[in-house]
Amino acid sequence: MARVRARRNKVAIVAEILERASAASATSRVFSEANVSSRMMSKYLSLMVKAQLLEQVPLGAGTGLQISDKGKKFLQLYHEIEALLETDERRKHLNKNGVQSLPKRLSPDRFSARTKRNLEKGVKS
Repeated sequence: MARVRARRNKVAIVAEILERASAASATSRVFSEANVSSRMMSKYLSLMVKAQLLEQVPLGAGTGLQISDKGKKFLQLYHEIEALLETDERRKHLNKNGVQSLPKRLSPDRFSARTKRNLEKGVKS
């Protein structure tokens, strides 16, 4: 079964495009690997070139894309922020002894009586 992806925000899309452009590649290849539609490609391309995150470079008979130094810095900061947020999210679920607790939506006191009985019996749902 295919994994369903959560919607990405603009910053996540920009970061994914930059990751795909780490080596000089054809523009269409960068955007297709980043799973960006052709309709959105021109919007992001102009935004990222104008912000100097991407550089257009000669590639074969045409031009391609390559991440710029500014783009590399953006990507580094993006991953640092992502790691901080992940750590904070994980920390939310640790109890005072440092043991991971369940999120409230999975807390046993929110289970129905039937689910509690099944859990006690070891029945899988």
